[in-house]
Amino acid sequence: MHANQATTSHHIGIIATPATVNSNAYVDKLKALNNANHIYQKACTLFVPFIEEGFIKHEALRLIAIEYLNSLMINKIDTLVLGCTHYPIIQDMLQQIIDSNTTIIDPAKTVAIMLKDILIAKKLQNHSDYRPQHKFFVTEISPNFNNIGSIFLQDKIKPILVNIDNS
Repeated sequence: MHANQATTSHHIGIIATPATVNSNAYVDKLKALNNANHIYQKACTLFVPFIEEGFIKHEALRLIAIEYLNSLMINKIDTLVLGCTHYPIIQDMLQQIIDSNTTIIDPAKTVAIMLKDILIAKKLQNHSDYRPQHKFFVTEISPNFNNIGSIFLQDKIKPILVNIDNS
């Protein structure tokens, strides 16, 4: 796990949803890699609703982030794991709040790099110039779907509304 390699103090913070925190998945893995690791978790319940509403630069979200991160910074973490797929969207804001020497780890990027290495090793990478077309099927289009989807994927998206009749 990249967080284990990044830490020098062995004080690692994890922010995640309550379900992820309660699972102790990150704690168990990081402790298995190095029993000297001190892991501090914080469930950041309000991040996802703010992000999904498009309030990623809202002052209220920044104040909430300060409150959440204070409990981790007190423990002098030098590495912070973003344990939710939504959190990288506010990574710049989080980096501004925590110590500038704290390394932020996005597990999705780590997994993508590991997958790329496996595909290369097994000679399974795609060398095609073909650009895939993405279609997003939704049962309801929320006002922020296009904006938030575009932020997540760093590309414009256009959803296709699917009418599901449950009768």
